[in-house]
Amino acid sequence: MSLNKARSFLYDFLGQSGIHGFAYIGNSFLHVIERILWLALIVAALYFCAELSLESWNRYLHHSTVVSIERDHYYWNTSLPALTICPMTRLSEEKFEAYTMKKGLKDDEKQEFFNFMESLANSTYINFDQIKNTTKSDAVLKRLKINPSDYLKLIYDLTEDLTRKEGNVEHKVRNVNNREFIKTTQVLTEYGICYSSNNYLAINLSTSMLLQNKAPLVDSFYRKVKLHEVRYGNLFDGEVTYSFIGFKDAITIFMHSPYETMNVARPIGYTKDAYEFETLSIEIITSKEIQETFVSQRGCRFDWESDLKHFSVYSKNLCMSECRLELAYKRCGCIPHFYPNKVGKTICHYQKLMTCFPRYQELFLEFQEEGVKAANCDCLQNCIDSNIIVEKFQVLKGTKQLLGSIGGLVIMKKYPQIRFQREVIFTLTDFFVSIGGTAGFFIGLSVLGVIEIIYFFSLRLFWFIFGNRN
Repeated sequence: MSLNKARSFLYDFLGQSGIHGFAYIGNSFLHVIERILWLALIVAALYFCAELSLESWNRYLHHSTVVSIERDHYYWNTSLPALTICPMTRLSEEKFEAYTMKKGLKDDEKQEFFNFMESLANSTYINFDQIKNTTKSDAVLKRLKINPSDYLKLIYDLTEDLTRKEGNVEHKVRNVNNREFIKTTQVLTEYGICYSSNNYLAINLSTSMLLQNKAPLVDSFYRKVKLHEVRYGNLFDGEVTYSFIGFKDAITIFMHSPYETMNVARPIGYTKDAYEFETLSIEIITSKEIQETFVSQRGCRFDWESDLKHFSVYSKNLCMSECRLELAYKRCGCIPHFYPNKVGKTICHYQKLMTCFPRYQELFLEFQEEGVKAANCDCLQNCIDSNIIVEKFQVLKGTKQLLGSIGGLVIMKKYPQIRFQREVIFTLTDFFVSIGGTAGFFIGLSVLGVIEIIYFFSLRLFWFIFGNRN
């Protein structure tokens, strides 16, 4: 196509375009200064149109949702808090005895090796320096060729699942709600093997799922009774309670949202008696529309949207656990044995746990050093969560004598009068309306105007080049 024909086609487009100002550029009767002026005005209009359109796009991507307050509390079901309880006596003496007999350990080696394995099973960021190693236990580790990568598997093999103890239900770790039960799961945590109940995430963090990739089996006893995954209540239910019991010796208790996992840095405390908690839960929920938005739009993640390397589900505490894991790997060159190691990182030898980790205890637990924040984990909030308020708590003396075990009793007497909801206020439709309004305001562009441009530079140009139309 010759230069004259190209110019003729361009003037034809400018003269017939519905976009404001284009007709003046293509008008040969106007002085060149007038056309330059109109060109400058069009460029300025296009710039401001693009700038405001990008602001609308940024708002759609990052500021399209808000958290509002709801007050119609008469219709709400509010989930009770979850408890995760870690027994301080982890190893089964029967399983340990069978293991040591099979390996041919002597009596004087057994006790020291048991003390070592028990302290290793109970170790976490707050007490790595208390691992009980001796010359004999170290010799046993070398003789049996137990490497750091074997620690977790050996602890698991030597631990009994207390939710599946044979015999009477009174012998099991269980969660009782009147004459009904709430699901209780043996889970792998940053405090080793613990038990979690009234928790939506527990099944995905169970020892069998993380170590064997198998869903935990439901004990045959629970097939005959009503079993809740999570217990909730409302104003018409009145007081709702549950008792998480079945522990024989000292325990460490963690309370958290049923949509969350325990935070190893925030225990309720170590106890040899049962605890009673009177609680209030304020929930944050999401509208149906928000599930169709991007993570960047709402600034939160659902549990099925995990971007974590070591866990298949997402929660803020799991994200912080993985952040803690990465910090440990950077500072000490290895990670503790109690993490599911899906990416093949080096597992710490117990001597490294005792020497390196206590130096960075504040960093690993609080993500700060010498009172100054030293790590930013960039962990998003859970899209569905609850804020747990402990209004009262008390130690229940004599519970072990009365019930034969200890644990935690949770009571919800009062129900929240507000809750929070994430909802979309700037949808994709709103974005297109905003773009259309901006383009129409600055340059008079509409959907048909865009189609007109496509038509001119496709079909019209084709016929113009081949001379069938002019």
